[in-house]
Amino acid sequence: MTCYDIETHHFKDVLFKSLDATFVISLESYSDRHEKIKKMMFKHKFTKVVHILKNKGYKNCNKVNNCGDSSKPITNSVQDITHAHREVINTAKKMGYKNILILEDDAVIIEYYNLKSHVDNITKYITTKKPQLYLLFYMFPQPHGISYHKPATGQISPSVAMIVDVDHYNNIFNSSWECSFKYPHVDALGYSMAPKKYYYYLPIFHTTVDNTTENFNFWCENGEINKDVVKSCKQFNNSNIAKIGFSLNNNVYFSIILNYVIHYFLLFLLIFLFILYRCGAFNVIINKFCKCKKQKKGIRKMLKHLKK
Repeated sequence: MTCYDIETHHFKDVLFKSLDATFVISLESYSDRHEKIKKMMFKHKFTKVVHILKNKGYKNCNKVNNCGDSSKPITNSVQDITHAHREVINTAKKMGYKNILILEDDAVIIEYYNLKSHVDNITKYITTKKPQLYLLFYMFPQPHGISYHKPATGQISPSVAMIVDVDHYNNIFNSSWECSFKYPHVDALGYSMAPKKYYYYLPIFHTTVDNTTENFNFWCENGEINKDVVKSCKQFNNSNIAKIGFSLNNNVYFSIILNYVIHYFLLFLLIFLFILYRCGAFNVIINKFCKCKKQKKGIRKMLKHLKK
């Protein structure tokens, strides 16, 4: 019995022209998500070939991890997601694909008025620079200058929407990297194993935090993390602060504005300093500082006089 079914669609006049194919990973039971992503797929025609990988899930199909003689049955959703991503990489390798777009079923494309221009910019970079991983959604943008293509230096590489070098990850996903972990998070561990990781200065896809899924309960779990850290992480995820953060993250406009601000951080800083300069604020600060120095000097003189 196979644990996966693949539904394949073919398109012309596609969005990501230089990519070989798209793989959408979805649990077979999530029929509502299937319909949403298929509507998006038919509207935007991601690549010439789109494969929807329907995962039966570890509860409905017996799966084992990739650990050779010590392979064990998969018992949680983290292991199951990793298994599904390995299935995608192995299938792509068999089909002779080089660069593929991988989407999880909660990915939603952001319909910029100039979306095609952004995508062409990304595909041109991939064709010329050949990164091993290119993230189309990144939760932790950083001020790395004003280049459109920024190094993803964080530990987590969100697997919601990304362009993948099949040969590079075929070696990783068919190694025993996951065997040391009870919870082998594919984004924090698997896809992070690439020296050439980048993300676009604006999110091309978006996702929402769904705290009703089984996998949400395992976000904090990692066999290598101290139990106190895991406990604190879970407490934070259930806190009001986290709820506010998830709510902001779920707002696509907040994500876009945040990325814009961070991308142009240095420019905004220079403009702010220039405005202060033009308004004479620097002179006020300097005069205030000098006045303070004079006051301190006067106090020192008075103290010396009293000692005498």
